[in-house]
Amino acid sequence: MASAMAHATTVATASSTGSTAFTNSTRSGRQAFFATADGMFMRASTLTGNSAAASTSTSAAAAAAAAVTASQQQQRRLSLARAMARKPSYERKRPRKLPLFVSTFNMGEQNVRASELASWIPLGYQVYVIGVQECMDLADLQAKIHHHLVVGSQCKFVHYSREIGKRATALGYHGYIALTVFVRESAVLDGRFQMPLRQSANKSAQEVYRGKSLLVFGRAANKGAVGMALRFEHTSFAFVTCHLASDSSAAARLSKRNRSRDGAGATPLAPPSKLERRNQDAMQILQQLYLDDEDFGFGFPLLHHHSFILGDFNYRMTRRGASPHEMLDLFARVGAAMASTIDVVPLPSSPPSVHSSDETDSPTNSYGFQQCLTPKIERAATVAALVGEHDELRTLLDSKQLFYGFEEPAITFFPTFRRVRGERLDSDSARSFERNYTLTTSKGGYRVPSYTDRVLHSALPGSENSVECIAYSSCEAVTTSDHKPVFGLFQVTLNEPPPPVEIANAGEESVWTNSGGGNLNILSSATATNAARMKDVPGACEMQLKIDFRSVHWMDAIDSQPGSTLFDRAEDIEFGFLFPIPCEDVFSQQRKLHEVAEQLTWLDSGGGGGGGGTSAEFAATVTPTSNFHTVKWNKFVEGGLRYNTMAKPSSKKHVAVLIRAQSRARGLSRTASGTAAALGGGAAPAGTVPPTAAGVGAGASPSPREVGSTRALKASGGQILGQGTFCVATSGRKSDTSISLTVGGKLLGRLQLQVALQGVREAAMRR
Repeated sequence: MASAMAHATTVATASSTGSTAFTNSTRSGRQAFFATADGMFMRASTLTGNSAAASTSTSAAAAAAAAVTASQQQQRRLSLARAMARKPSYERKRPRKLPLFVSTFNMGEQNVRASELASWIPLGYQVYVIGVQECMDLADLQAKIHHHLVVGSQCKFVHYSREIGKRATALGYHGYIALTVFVRESAVLDGRFQMPLRQSANKSAQEVYRGKSLLVFGRAANKGAVGMALRFEHTSFAFVTCHLASDSSAAARLSKRNRSRDGAGATPLAPPSKLERRNQDAMQILQQLYLDDEDFGFGFPLLHHHSFILGDFNYRMTRRGASPHEMLDLFARVGAAMASTIDVVPLPSSPPSVHSSDETDSPTNSYGFQQCLTPKIERAATVAALVGEHDELRTLLDSKQLFYGFEEPAITFFPTFRRVRGERLDSDSARSFERNYTLTTSKGGYRVPSYTDRVLHSALPGSENSVECIAYSSCEAVTTSDHKPVFGLFQVTLNEPPPPVEIANAGEESVWTNSGGGNLNILSSATATNAARMKDVPGACEMQLKIDFRSVHWMDAIDSQPGSTLFDRAEDIEFGFLFPIPCEDVFSQQRKLHEVAEQLTWLDSGGGGGGGGTSAEFAATVTPTSNFHTVKWNKFVEGGLRYNTMAKPSSKKHVAVLIRAQSRARGLSRTASGTAAALGGGAAPAGTVPPTAAGVGAGASPSPREVGSTRALKASGGQILGQGTFCVATSGRKSDTSISLTVGGKLLGRLQLQVALQGVREAAMRR
């Protein structure tokens, strides 16, 4: 029957009924289908495959369609209208791409003028993300930006904000470090934009203080980071703004270095940078800033489709030790040499750089906005060369020593710090550079012109190509601060909604025999009872994730002492797997409710012997219902991991994985690399740990309830050795995947796994 499918298709229109006839020719005959005005398809007839029969078929089909009564057609139309009304508006008409404005500005303890906003913030975007540092009056800034957007766009906006810091400058504070998201009200009302309802429930987890030491009270909030997570349709975003350690206390060290130089009148050296302090601050932010109710110890870049870090990173152009005057001269030469080809950064307009199905989403092309941007070098190779050679952050990004997975658009503008207030760089002469940059501080220190203000972005595996930077520049028209605002205009391709189809049953388990020959570790988090307790989610089905260990490769040596390696005590090492990740889990809230319900049921039934059981006993007794599970190193290497969970099908999903050592492991000595302390950069040779190196034994198959506790990661202390995220297709086929293991944005190793994901059975959820 399949071999007799259509070889050609003809289309005829039946004007009398408003229907379109699709005639498919086959080897044995012809079938005529009619698409009526209400979208219903009807089979009219099956005839022999000749031209006369085709004509007869078309006529018969038209007659059959005409026979449908007006009342029947009206009933179908009403049915379709009701179905469309039940869908969110963005399902009926949704833009494929989201224009996104992301900007950072160190305000230098001064308020921005309302007249300068038109030069800094363009109109026409759905979402604006503004990060500020040293902001003394946050409410004033937010009110001015809100007024600018509402009046200029002629539409309503709402905003969300988080901040740390204080206005008490006498105590060492410099105002607020704040992140504000402005979004069109229409996107909020129709459900396209979603901010987690419990965003403020765990406020401290969304903040990291890295300022002055307060001894037993931690650190002050004059430096640090704050962030928030949000969703636009089916795409998850994480935004973080930060202010890292500066070089303000380097004057004494600089003076000592300069006195040691030979020869009178020598050009002063650049001040020694607080590079290590900034690196530590950045790692703490990437690892300790949690933006979700359930993070399970994973850094936020591993749990969101797109992550942005923006702020005053304070990295300097001092990598090669160039003096402030030398660096200023280099930039002045670049400006003079390229004067004949200087142009402004083009603002993306609706055709063709920013594409959206909603015309109102396209940015407005403002000539005035274009003229206020920092001059851009058309041939940016010389600017890029200076940044690549002298910039500390660029060196870290290129060498993957920090901010692993993050990228920065090409820099084509001049340094944004340290500027003279009230000036703007709008000339190609060396004198203009001298007027715009200050090279000394009030304490007698030196400042090298630097790119302290940056915007970085990353994406989960498989989503890297869905974000495009249209422009990356700074705004010269804002002159109230010793910094210039830096912004990125991004275009993000939104994830498609999950298809409204149910995945067919998986094959028998015999098809999925463990290639390693060990015992399978099988977990089930979605039994029939579980499904009955979960909220009805159309299209959800039971899926099985299957993972087998291959190898792990560390970038540096784990331990240089013979007989005391990391894996001498393999029972103290465990894997943790999170699937689905929270941003792709339609049952995030239901899982928590279900776990509480199971615990109450277990206690009522006398769990733990007489009803006095503990939470730990409960976690080891009931079938795990969480989407996070742990398994000991030995058991995972020997038998892999299988567990079922309820999820909504899609072409690809993400799994987060970590390797950690329990804190009680006495066989773990401090490493020479960053694997243990997550900070080092030793040059020891890399090593590979094969499955046999884990001390795997041929013990009995563990019970599914013994594999791991859903609370293991958060309930007990431990040392994270590496974590990462990988993408798996729902094809059901096994595939080898390599996962980059990081801690705090530092690449530590690579994990090789064989994974497969498939549907177990059709399981439409019902109450």
